[in-house]
Amino acid sequence: MHVSCAGKTNVPTFPFTLQTKEKTVELIAPTSFEVFNQLYSASQVQWGVEALYAVVTPAASTGYIKIFQNGNYVFRYYPSKQSDGIMSLGKCE
Repeated sequence: MHVSCAGKTNVPTFPFTLQTKEKTVELIAPTSFEVFNQLYSASQVQWGVEALYAVVTPAASTGYIKIFQNGNYVFRYYPSKQSDGIMSLGKCE
């Protein structure tokens, strides 16, 4: 549940590609965002049961990417162990 929003952050959005194989997924981002390639190198994917969506979670970090059937996605990233997170909303092409 979101109680409030802090507004824009200084973390830029970036294009990325997800390649999935049943229960594993690889995130491919531009080299300037290599940290995300590393975060998601051993990630898992869970497929929705009641609705058509997928949730991708990194193995060694918190956060997720949730992709819906219509192509919309939510990208949550927690840069540290603190509770503050960064959220990006977008549409897959």
